[in-house]
Amino acid sequence: MKALRSTQEGRYVLAANGGNDDLLYSMDWGSVLSNRWALEQALPRIVRAADGDPATDANA
Repeated sequence: MKALRSTQEGRYVLAANGGNDDLLYSMDWGSVLSNRWALEQALPRIVRAADGDPATDANA
């Protein structure tokens, strides 16, 4: 993954395993409510990752 240009430019969305980020767990659960919540949480990160500015931290 580190060799990918998108990773080198910081254009990725991190779903951390553990910690305070429940995005990974909500995607793993797979219910209608958890998937909706995951999309609501991930969408702003995806938009930031795709803004074309390498200085933007999509996971902030």
